[in-house]
Amino acid sequence: PTMYFTLATDGTVRSVNRFGATQLGYRVEELIGHSVLNLFHECDKEAVLASLCGCLATPETTRHWEFRKVRKDGSIISVREAARVGRSSTGEAVVLVTCEDITERKRAEEELQRSQAFITSVVENLPNMIFVKDAKDLKFVRVNKASEDLLGHSREVLIGKSDYDLFRKEEADFFTKKDRQVLESCRLLDI
Repeated sequence: PTMYFTLATDGTVRSVNRFGATQLGYRVEELIGHSVLNLFHECDKEAVLASLCGCLATPETTRHWEFRKVRKDGSIISVREAARVGRSSTGEAVVLVTCEDITERKRAEEELQRSQAFITSVVENLPNMIFVKDAKDLKFVRVNKASEDLLGHSREVLIGKSDYDLFRKEEADFFTKKDRQVLESCRLLDI
């Protein structure tokens, strides 16, 4: 389900579908005639206003943005909106807005970021050399601090390099052979 709003060019709510009002905890009548800015998080209001102005400045373009809306009970939802300028039945310019609740997606993204930050912290602080190589060309795509210390190069130097860029040919041949064995067997190999 999608929330639909029609706004006057000054941001006053002209119409809203029942689903949209209900999602925000209001009755339709409570929203009509009020500024749409009242529905947004205080920190987003300036950006919302700028987005509406941008929409009015380029009426032929549909614009997309993500903001936080505040429900009547004070709880916050994240929304993705699409807006474009249209005409009312009287020919007056209005802003047509569709709004999708993306709160769960945002929560999942934030949780993923927290998990990735935790894993990165663990990997970075392990005393063992840990690295990731691209399976196609066996070039380093990620290294930890212990890798930098052991190899004597910064990660900026190591990323994008292969064993042949860092070691003598005999050593690089050995490491490349072991990497290929791991890729073929899909098993851990202790070197």
